[in-house]
Amino acid sequence: MEHADSAPTVVLSPHLDDAVLSAWSVVGDAGAAEVVNVFAGVPEDGPPPRWDRLAGAESSRAHMEARLEEDRAALALAGRSAVYLPFLDRHYRSAAPDADQLAEAIDAAVAAASLVYAPAGIGGHEDHVVVRDIALDLGRRSGMPVRLYAELPYAIRFGWPAWVTGAAGDAGGAADLDWDAYLGSVPLPRSALTARVRRFDDAQTDAKLTAMKRYRTQFRLLNQSPFGVLEHPLVLPWEVAWSVELS
Repeated sequence: MEHADSAPTVVLSPHLDDAVLSAWSVVGDAGAAEVVNVFAGVPEDGPPPRWDRLAGAESSRAHMEARLEEDRAALALAGRSAVYLPFLDRHYRSAAPDADQLAEAIDAAVAAASLVYAPAGIGGHEDHVVVRDIALDLGRRSGMPVRLYAELPYAIRFGWPAWVTGAAGDAGGAADLDWDAYLGSVPLPRSALTARVRRFDDAQTDAKLTAMKRYRTQFRLLNQSPFGVLEHPLVLPWEVAWSVELS
């Protein structure tokens, strides 16, 4: 993947819902954008793992095929499509992914980009962390601008930090401390990360919620709490991404 100012923005989505849940500010906007779903491989049929069973699955293969259709339906609401790479989600494999193979496949998936969005690794999910580090390496090699997005629902375990929403509250609360712990794993000094907050208007908020609900097998579980965490009015209208200084 080469850097070209005239090329689309590329969103690296570890799993089939990450781009919509956490980077709707890119996917749902009018600019040119492409989504690359990295761990989108269909597993061999067999007993589903725990998360799939919670979602009501009886077959790993059938469940992943249904999720692929959900992703296409969600992205279509924004007039987008995606590239689907054949790597297996953590739930379906027995070993860590080969970072070199992932990097080669991502490089080959899109010829050029003007900007790459990748997960920040909040929550520490190994699939997210490896995609983040590949994006940072790409930025160092090619001069590609990189932004790291805060992943939902991991990032709002303790709600948004007060500085995101403008709510009353002191820095250093649980949300800030949680983010600091995970952002400490980014292989860069914190001074290299500059936060950007996106606040959606009502129409954009409604559009994002509609798209998230297209993930029928996932949304109920990800949203589950006494108050519906993903669609809560103190959560849904915001996204956060960090510009990365790689020089």
